[in-house]
Amino acid sequence: MQNQNIPENNNYIGNNVAIFSEDNFKELTKCLPVIARNHLDNGKSTNLWYEEIVPRESRFYCIVGESDQYSEIFENIIGNGTIQIGGNASIGYGFTKIQFMGGK
Repeated sequence: MQNQNIPENNNYIGNNVAIFSEDNFKELTKCLPVIARNHLDNGKSTNLWYEEIVPRESRFYCIVGESDQYSEIFENIIGNGTIQIGGNASIGYGFTKIQFMGGK
């Protein structure tokens, strides 16, 4: 698909943009890297789990609507720079920067 709906000022999302239909995106997410993690207690496994990760420097574009009730809270949270979404902040996962691209 051609990049026909990309904002004219694409400095935020870069030049190498791929647009997927919902079905194709679901298929793509099945191919994300999976890391096995294990909690050890004195060398004994106490919990094995798997994590799917998004490659470093991935960029997502979305539209966010906000109500007046939460507008100030939302702007304060994203206005403070980088936020952490999800788990494993201690190993560097989930750090995210949200930028306004236009409008309020």
